[in-house]
Amino acid sequence: MKMDLGKIFDLEGESLVVEDVVDLSSVKLSSGIKPFAQPVPVKAVAQNRAGVVTLSLSVSFTLRVPCDRCLEVFEQSYSLTPEHTVVRELHGEDTGEYVVTPDAVVDLDELVLTDVVLELPMVMLCKQDCKGLCSRCGANLNHGACGCKQETGDPRLAVLKQLLEQ
Repeated sequence: MKMDLGKIFDLEGESLVVEDVVDLSSVKLSSGIKPFAQPVPVKAVAQNRAGVVTLSLSVSFTLRVPCDRCLEVFEQSYSLTPEHTVVRELHGEDTGEYVVTPDAVVDLDELVLTDVVLELPMVMLCKQDCKGLCSRCGANLNHGACGCKQETGDPRLAVLKQLLEQ
């Protein structure tokens, strides 16, 4: 979805509101998972205040991903409100703080995708205290103990353990 800000750049005090959905269903995370099952609703508000164009986004979405510890698929909802300063050109180094658009057209799909991906957590957990999987049998420890015999340590150190018990 393209947003034409030409009128906003030219008139101080002017604003523009756009509401649409962005289809991120083809986006894959580094694990190869496609987490966006539904289109992402976006509200974009562009305002020219004192000659500075600010683009405020409101994005809500639900991820459907497997937990990184127990591998069970879960859903997590997010709401983001990123804000960007939009300029037609820069007179110096591009520090990444600005969205540069010489033709005054902003690609909201690309901007939303960047904002969403940057806000995603590095580790996806179904819950903070997820116990994960048993390293021996692979049972999900969130559903209870697996029944595996717990090792008491390295068998080569058994002699030392006997000395400590005496």
